[in-house]
Amino acid sequence: MFKEDSNGAIYYATKNYVYSLLEGKDDKGYTSDIVFIYREPKWLDLEVDMGEVVGFTYGGFDHLQKDFIEEEIKKYEKRKGLGK
Repeated sequence: MFKEDSNGAIYYATKNYVYSLLEGKDDKGYTSDIVFIYREPKWLDLEVDMGEVVGFTYGGFDHLQKDFIEEEIKKYEKRKGLGK
């Protein structure tokens, strides 16, 4: 389910994980139209799990492809056996 935090950042939450949507930036700080889907680590697993980039989409936040992002997360969790 897509949610928004107190700072206005959009993220996706499943039963067991939170996925941040991160804006792509180059080394000079310029933003791109790429949005990365990043699985956040759980606090208890920080020593062994640093999170993972699940995928990305084009269009930036102006044209956020929520259906595509949700489908990518579902495929990722199924492939990794997460959420059981």
